[in-house]
Amino acid sequence: MPVNEQIQKEAFVLKQSYFVLFFVMGLVAPFASIFFKHVLVDDMGNPADGKIKIIMTAVPLVAFLGNIVTGIISDKLQLGRRIVTILCGLSVFPAIVVGMVGESFFMDLPLTNRFYILAFSFLLYNLFAQPINPLLDSETLGFLNRHSHRSKYGRFRFWGTLGWAVITVSIGAFLTYVVRDSSRVIYSYNFYFAAFFFALLVVLSFLSRSEARPQPVKIPWGHLRKDRSFFAFLFFIFCTGIINNGISMQYMGYYLEDVTNTPFEIGMMFGFWTVLEFPVMLKGEWLMKNLGNRKLMIMGLLLTSLKLYLFSLFTNETPFVYKFLAVLIHGPAFSFYFLALIDYVDHRAHRQMRATYMSITTIVRSTLAGAAGGWVCGEIIEHHGARQLMSVGAVGALVMTVYFILLVKDSTDEKKFDF
Repeated sequence: MPVNEQIQKEAFVLKQSYFVLFFVMGLVAPFASIFFKHVLVDDMGNPADGKIKIIMTAVPLVAFLGNIVTGIISDKLQLGRRIVTILCGLSVFPAIVVGMVGESFFMDLPLTNRFYILAFSFLLYNLFAQPINPLLDSETLGFLNRHSHRSKYGRFRFWGTLGWAVITVSIGAFLTYVVRDSSRVIYSYNFYFAAFFFALLVVLSFLSRSEARPQPVKIPWGHLRKDRSFFAFLFFIFCTGIINNGISMQYMGYYLEDVTNTPFEIGMMFGFWTVLEFPVMLKGEWLMKNLGNRKLMIMGLLLTSLKLYLFSLFTNETPFVYKFLAVLIHGPAFSFYFLALIDYVDHRAHRQMRATYMSITTIVRSTLAGAAGGWVCGEIIEHHGARQLMSVGAVGALVMTVYFILLVKDSTDEKKFDF
């Protein structure tokens, strides 16, 4: 196959992998806490918030193991895409089991039994599923650095945003207008569909495998140990990760169910909050060249604060159009933040440590911050309610904006590292 044709094929498969992967993420991430809310209920029909909090806290800790091990193996053996294929295949069965917990047979079991089955299967699912996204990011950045420039990353990540938007709206409509089966918790379908799309990702991963087997390399650990600026940055993304993961992802569905009327409204909100990611991702190269990652990060944090403040004002009586307009803020808020983060991490990473740097970043931003956020956010909800959680997040984003402006910078080499 001609070189240019092979490069185009590789780019196409990477884009489609993002699209399908975010199909899965859109099925699971926004709706998991809602699923738990309906499955883990006591004899009075009340959600077992304490047990939900335990799962939300444990998931990132389990993902820690998967991320660090797969990142190191990927860099050491240069087998990122093969590992993605294996992880997708391993994620299928636990996704099915999680969905089955919402079936009538399992719902008749005592709460404690349901909790153990759900916790084990969902943790196993996350052990395999969580490392896939950072590995795909690493593979994409490696591809771009070989054939183009990392500033074009947004053009690939755009397909993930599109996949998320399509599936969240579609599943919301499906659960509201198509599903009529009362014998199961309707959100079980999310996990059954997730299993199917993971199987599809296995096929896509096989298609993207190159004929040449990369040679193992020696990982330059000294580069990481000396990178003090990167470690300083990790503390910042840990704090912002609590806001972006604990509040905007882990418990957002839990809150939105309290202030909306149907699953379709929830799906619409989760789907359309990515709409304004599209132009940002597509114009990521231009934004990075003209604004730089520092300004993008500040803009993203300020918009996150505004978004969460407006969310804290929602009630069931709030006209949906107002909720819809507030949701649109998420697109630029997240994409500014995420593009800046990816650019910084790839800039600092040794070329033979991209997967390791990406995995460490994911561990801190999603795993450690997710665990801390899962517990802290669960405590706030349990004692003060989900609405108060939105207000706390709005204030937290402002605090981290000030922290970033004052303390997160690299004065030793500002031209090389924009932060």
